[in-house]
Amino acid sequence: MEVLRSAVSMLGHWDPEPEDNSLEALGRKAVRITAKMPCTVAAFNRFREGKEYVPPNPNLGHVANFLYMLNGKEPDEFEVRTMDVCLILYAEHGMNASAFAAIVTAATLSDMYSAIVTGIGTLRGPLHGGVNEMAMREFMKVGNPSKAEKYVLEKLRKKERITSFGHRVYKAYDPRAKIFRRYAEEMAKRKREEIKKLYNIALKIERR
Repeated sequence: MEVLRSAVSMLGHWDPEPEDNSLEALGRKAVRITAKMPCTVAAFNRFREGKEYVPPNPNLGHVANFLYMLNGKEPDEFEVRTMDVCLILYAEHGMNASAFAAIVTAATLSDMYSAIVTGIGTLRGPLHGGVNEMAMREFMKVGNPSKAEKYVLEKLRKKERITSFGHRVYKAYDPRAKIFRRYAEEMAKRKREEIKKLYNIALKIERR
């Protein structure tokens, strides 16, 4: 997130129409930013793992290209569909904290890059986008599905929060989770044992 935040800020220096805030220009800027962000994330991840950079393939769509640049091989149809659904569900989430923060910056008539950087900075927080990483760390700490119930009961006994179960907006059940679950279950069946284990830990915690 730190790299993405800094990269988007830096990309503003090379925008070909920095002073044009017309609706048409903003549309073009949005497309350019949307195209460059997955390239940035994929390249950074490859570099930090000591792997060669994978240039984008012009024959692939947005999601397929991101997964291709990230993993060095073309993804299958299910992987592309899963990531596509994930992005759509997040986009449909409406006025969340990062979207609101970006709009506040944009409302001052600042440039689009500044607004997106504001959004990324907000998304990074552990009470917003960062909660995904916190939840995954908790699942890894539990270690085994057989320990999930004990984990929940211990948290309740200590009156501690169970990360990522519950939502500030959705008080009954996050409707996105119903859709995510189908894909997560299928992903757990297809991928290595570690992924299946983490999925089963999450499932048992949720049920308890």
